[in-house]
Amino acid sequence: MKGKAYCDNCHKKVEFETREETIDVDISGMQFSYEAIVAYCCQCNNEIKIARLNDLNVIRAYKKQKEILEKEAEEREKEANSPENKNDSCEKEVGS
Repeated sequence: MKGKAYCDNCHKKVEFETREETIDVDISGMQFSYEAIVAYCCQCNNEIKIARLNDLNVIRAYKKQKEILEKEAEEREKEANSPENKNDSCEKEVGS
């Protein structure tokens, strides 16, 4: 993606290009990485903040967090339903 935006370093509107980068975050005490889209000035190569990209990256981060939480919940459910965690209700009482 390319476009024009204001660069705080160059103090003018410049062309920018975007790159996908792995970003490490901590959301509510949960640490993980996700793929973000980051804009860079084509003149000075400094990062430029683009509101729509920031919004998209927030959505990507929360989707990744949700994916991780759902996977953990599935694993806990599988563990809870595993044969070694179930009580056999058909066991004979001792002493009968």
